[in-house]
Amino acid sequence: MTSYRERQELDGKYPIPAWLRFVTAVMRPLLWPFRKWVWRTRVGRIGRVGWLEGEGRFREAFDLALESASLSLRPLRTARCAGNLGAVEQQRVIDLLASAPAPGGLARAEVLEQMSRWRWRDGDAAGAIDLARQALGADPTWPYGRITLAFYGLKSGLADPLPPLIEAVRSDPEALRHIESSFKESPELLTALRKAIPTA
Repeated sequence: MTSYRERQELDGKYPIPAWLRFVTAVMRPLLWPFRKWVWRTRVGRIGRVGWLEGEGRFREAFDLALESASLSLRPLRTARCAGNLGAVEQQRVIDLLASAPAPGGLARAEVLEQMSRWRWRDGDAAGAIDLARQALGADPTWPYGRITLAFYGLKSGLADPLPPLIEAVRSDPEALRHIESSFKESPELLTALRKAIPTA
Protein backbone atom coordinates (compact mmCIF):
# COMPACT_ATOMS: atom_id res chain seq x y z
CA MET A 1 0.00 0.00 0.00
CA THR A 2 1.14 3.53 -0.73
CA SER A 3 2.30 5.67 2.17
CA TYR A 4 1.78 9.42 2.53
CA ARG A 5 5.44 10.08 1.74
CA GLU A 6 5.35 7.88 -1.36
CA ARG A 7 2.23 9.67 -2.57
CA GLN A 8 3.89 13.07 -2.02
CA GLU A 9 6.93 11.92 -3.99
CA LEU A 10 4.73 10.66 -6.84
CA ASP A 11 2.75 13.92 -6.88
CA GLY A 12 6.05 15.82 -7.08
CA LYS A 13 7.35 13.67 -9.93
CA TYR A 14 4.08 13.45 -11.84
CA PRO A 15 1.99 16.56 -11.08
CA ILE A 16 -1.48 16.78 -12.61
CA PRO A 17 -1.14 19.19 -15.55
CA ALA A 18 -3.25 22.36 -15.47
CA TRP A 19 -4.73 21.58 -18.90
CA LEU A 20 -6.36 18.45 -17.48
CA ARG A 21 -8.78 20.58 -15.43
CA PHE A 22 -9.83 22.36 -18.62
CA VAL A 23 -10.30 19.07 -20.49
CA THR A 24 -12.31 17.66 -17.57
CA ALA A 25 -14.61 20.72 -17.55
CA VAL A 26 -15.16 20.41 -21.32
CA MET A 27 -15.69 16.63 -21.26
CA ARG A 28 -18.21 16.59 -18.42
CA PRO A 29 -21.16 17.99 -20.45
CA LEU A 30 -20.16 15.91 -23.48
CA LEU A 31 -20.25 12.71 -21.42
CA TRP A 32 -23.53 13.54 -19.66
CA PRO A 33 -25.68 11.50 -22.13
CA PHE A 34 -23.44 8.49 -21.38
CA ARG A 35 -23.46 9.01 -17.61
CA LYS A 36 -25.06 5.66 -16.78
CA TRP A 37 -22.24 3.86 -18.55
CA VAL A 38 -19.56 6.16 -17.09
CA TRP A 39 -20.92 5.67 -13.55
CA ARG A 40 -20.36 1.91 -13.92
CA THR A 41 -16.61 2.39 -14.42
CA ARG A 42 -14.22 2.53 -11.45
CA VAL A 43 -13.46 6.22 -11.96
CA GLY A 44 -17.14 6.95 -12.47
CA ARG A 45 -18.09 5.21 -9.22
CA ILE A 46 -15.43 7.14 -7.29
CA GLY A 47 -16.80 10.37 -8.73
CA ARG A 48 -20.41 9.41 -8.03
CA VAL A 49 -19.67 8.47 -4.41
CA GLY A 50 -17.94 11.84 -3.94
CA TRP A 51 -20.83 13.68 -5.59
CA LEU A 52 -23.44 11.90 -3.46
CA GLU A 53 -21.42 12.62 -0.32
CA GLY A 54 -21.17 16.30 -1.28
CA GLU A 55 -24.95 16.39 -1.75
CA GLY A 56 -25.44 14.97 1.75
CA ARG A 57 -26.87 11.72 0.36
CA PHE A 58 -24.76 9.60 2.71
CA ARG A 59 -26.94 6.47 2.55
CA GLU A 60 -26.66 6.25 -1.26
CA ALA A 61 -22.95 7.11 -1.18
CA PHE A 62 -22.29 4.48 1.48
CA ASP A 63 -24.25 1.76 -0.34
CA LEU A 64 -22.47 2.50 -3.64
CA ALA A 65 -19.07 2.51 -1.95
CA LEU A 66 -19.83 -0.86 -0.32
CA GLU A 67 -21.00 -2.31 -3.64
CA SER A 68 -17.69 -1.21 -5.10
CA ALA A 69 -15.51 -2.52 -2.26
CA SER A 70 -14.02 -5.13 -4.60
CA LEU A 71 -12.77 -2.23 -6.72
CA SER A 72 -10.94 -0.79 -3.67
CA LEU A 73 -13.15 2.29 -3.84
CA ARG A 74 -11.74 5.01 -1.60
CA PRO A 75 -12.16 3.47 1.87
CA LEU A 76 -12.00 6.90 3.54
CA ARG A 77 -15.14 8.02 1.71
CA THR A 78 -16.93 4.89 2.90
CA ALA A 79 -15.83 5.61 6.47
CA ARG A 80 -16.88 9.27 6.27
CA CYS A 81 -20.33 8.29 5.02
CA ALA A 82 -20.64 5.68 7.79
CA GLY A 83 -19.78 8.37 10.33
CA ASN A 84 -22.83 10.32 9.16
CA LEU A 85 -25.12 7.28 9.37
CA GLY A 86 -24.84 5.09 12.45
CA ALA A 87 -23.35 2.22 14.42
CA VAL A 88 -24.42 -0.51 11.98
CA GLU A 89 -22.68 1.18 9.04
CA GLN A 90 -19.61 1.93 11.15
CA GLN A 91 -19.38 -1.75 12.09
CA ARG A 92 -19.49 -2.69 8.40
CA VAL A 93 -16.50 -0.42 7.76
CA ILE A 94 -14.65 -2.01 10.70
CA ASP A 95 -15.38 -5.47 9.27
CA LEU A 96 -14.17 -4.40 5.81
CA LEU A 97 -10.99 -2.94 7.27
CA ALA A 98 -10.27 -6.12 9.21
CA SER A 99 -10.63 -8.23 6.04
CA ALA A 100 -8.53 -5.92 3.84
CA PRO A 101 -5.66 -7.78 2.15
CA ALA A 102 -2.93 -5.22 2.84
CA PRO A 103 -1.86 -4.38 6.40
CA GLY A 104 -0.95 -0.73 6.04
CA GLY A 105 -0.54 2.38 3.97
CA LEU A 106 -2.16 5.77 3.87
CA ALA A 107 -5.63 4.45 2.97
CA ARG A 108 -5.75 2.24 6.08
CA ALA A 109 -4.33 5.04 8.25
CA GLU A 110 -7.03 7.46 7.05
CA VAL A 111 -9.81 4.98 7.83
CA LEU A 112 -8.41 4.23 11.30
CA GLU A 113 -8.16 7.97 11.98
CA GLN A 114 -11.79 8.42 10.85
CA MET A 115 -12.84 5.57 13.16
CA SER A 116 -11.01 7.27 16.03
CA ARG A 117 -13.27 10.30 15.46
CA TRP A 118 -16.32 8.09 16.00
CA ARG A 119 -14.91 6.97 19.34
CA TRP A 120 -14.06 10.55 20.31
CA ARG A 121 -17.56 11.71 19.42
CA ASP A 122 -18.98 8.92 21.61
CA GLY A 123 -16.90 10.12 24.58
CA ASP A 124 -14.36 7.26 24.47
CA ALA A 125 -11.11 9.25 24.62
CA ALA A 126 -8.94 6.21 25.39
CA GLY A 127 -10.43 4.28 22.45
CA ALA A 128 -9.94 7.27 20.16
CA ILE A 129 -6.28 7.56 21.19
CA ASP A 130 -5.77 3.83 20.64
CA LEU A 131 -7.18 4.01 17.09
CA ALA A 132 -5.15 7.15 16.32
CA ARG A 133 -2.02 5.24 17.38
CA GLN A 134 -3.03 2.34 15.14
CA ALA A 135 -3.32 4.85 12.28
CA LEU A 136 0.28 5.90 12.93
CA GLY A 137 1.30 2.25 12.80
CA ALA A 138 -0.40 1.88 9.42
CA ASP A 139 1.49 4.86 7.97
CA PRO A 140 4.14 6.51 10.17
CA THR A 141 4.88 9.07 7.42
CA TRP A 142 1.36 10.63 7.56
CA PRO A 143 1.58 13.83 9.63
CA TYR A 144 -2.15 14.42 10.00
CA GLY A 145 -2.69 11.25 12.01
CA ARG A 146 -0.14 12.62 14.49
CA ILE A 147 -2.02 15.93 14.65
CA THR A 148 -5.25 14.09 15.49
CA LEU A 149 -3.44 12.13 18.23
CA ALA A 150 -2.04 15.39 19.64
CA PHE A 151 -5.54 16.92 19.69
CA TYR A 152 -6.94 13.96 21.62
CA GLY A 153 -4.01 14.05 24.04
CA LEU A 154 -4.43 17.78 24.66
CA LYS A 155 -8.20 17.71 25.15
CA SER A 156 -8.30 14.54 27.27
CA GLY A 157 -5.07 14.95 29.24
CA LEU A 158 -4.33 11.26 28.55
CA ALA A 159 -1.28 11.86 26.33
CA ASP A 160 1.36 14.54 25.82
CA PRO A 161 0.42 16.42 22.61
CA LEU A 162 3.89 17.85 21.94
CA PRO A 163 5.80 14.73 20.72
CA PRO A 164 3.29 13.85 17.97
CA LEU A 165 3.25 17.49 16.80
CA ILE A 166 7.06 17.56 16.62
CA GLU A 167 7.04 14.35 14.56
CA ALA A 168 4.27 15.71 12.31
CA VAL A 169 6.35 18.77 11.40
CA ARG A 170 9.49 16.67 10.96
CA SER A 171 7.54 14.38 8.65
CA ASP A 172 6.14 17.28 6.60
CA PRO A 173 7.07 20.92 7.38
CA GLU A 174 3.89 22.03 5.57
CA ALA A 175 1.89 20.53 8.45
CA LEU A 176 2.97 23.42 10.70
CA ARG A 177 0.39 25.75 9.14
CA HIS A 178 -2.38 23.25 9.83
CA ILE A 179 -1.14 22.82 13.43
CA GLU A 180 -1.04 26.59 14.01
CA SER A 181 -4.63 26.99 12.83
CA SER A 182 -5.88 23.93 14.74
CA PHE A 183 -4.20 24.73 18.08
CA LYS A 184 -4.73 28.51 18.23
CA GLU A 185 -6.27 28.17 21.68
CA SER A 186 -3.05 26.59 23.02
CA PRO A 187 -0.35 29.24 22.49
CA GLU A 188 1.96 27.62 25.06
CA LEU A 189 1.91 24.38 23.08
CA LEU A 190 2.68 26.22 19.83
CA THR A 191 5.56 28.08 21.53
CA ALA A 192 6.99 24.78 22.81
CA LEU A 193 6.64 23.29 19.31
CA ARG A 194 8.53 26.17 17.71
CA LYS A 195 11.30 25.84 20.28
CA ALA A 196 11.54 22.09 19.67
CA ILE A 197 11.82 22.62 15.90
CA PRO A 198 13.97 25.73 15.44
CA THR A 199 13.81 25.54 11.64
CA ALA A 200 10.00 25.62 11.67
